[in-house]
Amino acid sequence: MAAAQPSGGQRLVAYVAPLGVQVPALREALGRSLPDYMVPAVIQPLAALPLNANGKIDRKALPAVQAEASQAYAAPQGEIEQALARIWAVVLGAERVGRHDNFFVLGGHSLLATRITAAVRAELGRDLKLEQLFACPRLDLLAQALEAAPAAGRAGPRLHEATVGEQGELSYAQQRLWFLWKLDPSGTAMNIPMAFLLRGPLDLDTLAAAAQGLIDRHEMLRTVFGEDEGRAWQRVLPAGAMALAVDRCAVSGDRDAWQATARQYAARPFDLANGPLLRVGAGRIDSDTHLLIVVAHHIVADGWSSKVMLRDFLQGYDAARKGRRLEAPMGAARYLAYAAAQRRWLDEGESARQAEAWRAELAGFEPLKLAPELPPTARRGHPLRTAGFELDAALTARIARTAGEARATPYMLLWAATAAALAARTGQRRFYLGTDVANRETPGTQGMVGFFVNQLALPVDCGAAATGAALLAQVRHTVLAAASRQDLPFDRLVAALGSRDRGGRAPLFQVKVIHQDGLPSVDVAGLELEVVPVHGEEAELDLIVSYIALPDRIQATLLYDAECFEAASMDSLAGEIAAVILTLANDVAASLRTLEDAARAARQRATDRFAGERDARLGALRDGLKRRRIRPGAAQ
Repeated sequence: MAAAQPSGGQRLVAYVAPLGVQVPALREALGRSLPDYMVPAVIQPLAALPLNANGKIDRKALPAVQAEASQAYAAPQGEIEQALARIWAVVLGAERVGRHDNFFVLGGHSLLATRITAAVRAELGRDLKLEQLFACPRLDLLAQALEAAPAAGRAGPRLHEATVGEQGELSYAQQRLWFLWKLDPSGTAMNIPMAFLLRGPLDLDTLAAAAQGLIDRHEMLRTVFGEDEGRAWQRVLPAGAMALAVDRCAVSGDRDAWQATARQYAARPFDLANGPLLRVGAGRIDSDTHLLIVVAHHIVADGWSSKVMLRDFLQGYDAARKGRRLEAPMGAARYLAYAAAQRRWLDEGESARQAEAWRAELAGFEPLKLAPELPPTARRGHPLRTAGFELDAALTARIARTAGEARATPYMLLWAATAAALAARTGQRRFYLGTDVANRETPGTQGMVGFFVNQLALPVDCGAAATGAALLAQVRHTVLAAASRQDLPFDRLVAALGSRDRGGRAPLFQVKVIHQDGLPSVDVAGLELEVVPVHGEEAELDLIVSYIALPDRIQATLLYDAECFEAASMDSLAGEIAAVILTLANDVAASLRTLEDAARAARQRATDRFAGERDARLGALRDGLKRRRIRPGAAQ
């Protein structure tokens, strides 16, 4: 089965009974009869496989597995190897890490890699480049490279050097969202909705206490915004000064109706000047099931923050049930300090350095031009619609294996496949697409609720890549290089490139490809929590291709502006991208022409299917009209 890793993402796990099976021999035998991607990453012997009342295997009762070493365990040697092993164990969620273990086999990806480089810089005082970790993914080899690495310089904002009170300047990321809100206070494109099914006995008063505790614990959730003489500020209100009630929502029907309820709840604008910038709603489906909806404004939160909020919300609910309160950690880093330190660091020269690097990187590239298919309307509302597909457990494991063998990440493979599909559709060869980066390398920011995510423009040259392997290598290099200049605020990137194609809404690019881990489905305090996918009502860009890594699969969603594109076209594009992913994962050495042919063939199948459905509808309409004109006994 595909199982979630402690570090995020999935891996293929085999459970074997009874005990006494020789795992190395079994793995060798599997390798002789199965393709590489189907050989389990972990084989765990059990005394017996758990069964349910019907005598079938109870998959939910299978035990969690720890990160497994890539080969027989060998203890780290020397001070640097031992320090690296401790860092890897914390970041990867592994019980232990050996000197021959491989970063990718243990579940590593680019987001975790940036956390490791930050930890090495903070704990060992060495400047570890992201490229070095990808080039030397085995711990002992990385330690050798680290011995020759220079001492770490000033690598980012230093929160401990910033002295702040309860009011301060906005971060550069927040500044742009404040500007957009001032232009349109009724806009909802920057709302972040989450929805969950809660199964089990739910106490709504306790839920309200947990919600209030959440904003008291995280100061960004009780922050308000304003400006004096054109200069924006943010002010943190004291804990308890901002009340947060749990709204009662009317819920009925099936899952589609629940999602509609969540979308409608998310489609209400926020008041940034008065707050709160978090809303919580709950509705009763039946005696044992409730729908929970949580919506935050992007100016105080991001995707990473969603996981922090969910964790603390559930822990707060459990504490409230027991008559306790989940207190804020003492000495926790503050977002106001981050905003001040970020401005100082960038303004001291780092902004100019990164801007020049971006100008050189994107020279000769233009944004992908996915031409709108519908005529422009007089007043655009940017209604959001979605299309999508899922990559099953076997294909998800295959993607991870193919990417790992290329010393890349699943995100890099998905990004390369998406770029190839878009190149096939548009005919463009050299272009750039937008993407998001978590931007949480600064120590102290990992457990903070706040807006850190940054937007980058990643170039791709499909004309220079003859094969899928070459395209993946190109994307790998681009992503790793971008990590060294990910701090440049998006507005400064736009200014550096001298491009404002779409005014304030979408300067620089209209198509973005993003990848993130999904929110977990968990059991806590007697409640079983299941994620209900939900999106807002207003499109942020013309098109966002979003990949969500779930415990047993990857969910792909195309979020598009329905005033730009037809539903049939976007359904087709989803199929085109899926076809390229499958082709690339199966054969990374396939020619780029083969990849693009897979996209074109998928588009032709969608066209033929649509034409067949249209002809069938027209035929049924003609038959209906004929029957209405010629009835038994009617005058001829």
